[in-house]
Parts: sequence; C-alpha cells; structure tokens
Amino acid sequence: KALYETGVEVISASYRRNRSDVLSPKTKSLNYLNNVLVKIEANQAGVPEALMMNDQGYVAEGSSDNIFIVKNGVIMTPPGYVGALVGITRNAIMEVAEKKGYIVKEDVFTRHDVYVADEVFLTGTAAEVIAAVKIDGRVIGDGKPGPITNDILQGFREIVEKDGTKYLVDEAQPIEPQLLSAILDKITLSELSAEQVSNLLFADYMKMYLPLTKKRKRRIEDTTYAGYCENVRFPIEPYFRKSK
Repeated sequence: KALYETGVEVISASYRRNRSDVLSPKTKSLNYLNNVLVKIEANQAGVPEALMMNDQGYVAEGSSDNIFIVKNGVIMTPPGYVGALVGITRNAIMEVAEKKGYIVKEDVFTRHDVYVADEVFLTGTAAEVIAAVKIDGRVIGDGKPGPITNDILQGFREIVEKDGTKYLVDEAQPIEPQLLSAILDKITLSELSAEQVSNLLFADYMKMYLPLTKKRKRRIEDTTYAGYCENVRFPIEPYFRKSK
C-alpha cells in the first residue's frame, strides 16, 4: 500500500529488448531470459523495476510491467511493435483512461521523454497501476504519484471490483500432486502427460494458486521472475504465461 502512495524508483536497463525478427516479445513462451536479466539488474541496483529499450533506443517495457507516460494531459504507451507485450492490464488501463476522457496514444518515445514526463506509471497483473517517481536518479514531476495516475488507479480498481472474479487462496483448487512434484523436485516435464504439461505451461496463472502451509500463503502471480516463492526454492512464474 505504501508504494502506491509514494511511488517507486526505476532504472533503465543496459539489456536491450529482443528484436522482433529474432524472438518476438509478443510470443507467449517460456523464454524469459531477457526479462530475467533485466530484473536481476534492477535487483542489483536496489530498485523494483527496470525499463528496457529496443535496439533503436525506444522505450519498450519493464521486466514485468508495461509503461505509460503523461505529458500535457496526454497519456502515451509504447506500441507492440517496439517490443512491448500487449498486456491484459495495459489494455484495461487504456479503456479506463479513455472512458474518463483522457487522450490515450500508442506512440514511440525515448528515455528522454520519460525523464521530462509530467507523470510515469507502470501497469501489470501484480502491480496494477503504480507510479514511477524517479528514473535513473531523475525525479519525475514533483516526485509523487500524479493526479492522473491516481485517477487511473481508482478507475481500474473500480472495474476490478465490479467485473473481476474474486479468487481466495483457501478456496483455490490445489495443483495436482504430480505437477507440484515437478516444480519442487525439478523432475523433467517428459514424466508428465501432455495434458498436465499444457495445464502447467499455459494455465491462466491469475486463477491458480500454490497452497503453502508454512508461514503465509502467496499467490503465484506474486512471485517475481528472479524471486522464489516462499518455502518453495524453485522459480515458479517462468512456467506460466506472462500476463500483465
């Protein structure tokens, strides 16, 4: 909650976004190495997120978030062809902003445009809408979440409460024992049936939870690409489709 009130600090990553003609960022696959390296760089810098540029120097996205900037009341986000994943939350945010009367554009912009923006915010499944108030040590706006960012966050939460489906950890169906064993014991996927592999790799992870009995229970989407789910010393999220 505190981060929504104060915003987060972000850096620009030294790693570039995969070129679309080599490996399209739009492709849903298990190859998150690009994102993992960027997340590691952010962790080493002591910040929660880092921005990726594409090979032409245009801002693409974060390691696990889409980016929006606000300038003179206009909201902009990178188009998919520059390397941004067209995320679910990203699309929802654009709809919310348009319904609130804001001008929303998909357009290319550089790191300089981010530095001089009035507001910057990140969107994602876990992050929802969170302000980036400092980037590469440069303060954005007045260094606090801006009015448009807060307005969009409020609008997004309203549609989530109205149209979203609530999934509680205690009500969630547990992962099949064999699938859980594959995660915990690192057995090969060849030992699983095609259906089980399909469920593991392509299930909508927003609706799946890993029941943990020790300490507190956490949703799978709360784990980071470089992190580990509590009490499970094996990265979970790379096995699930990236959904922002």
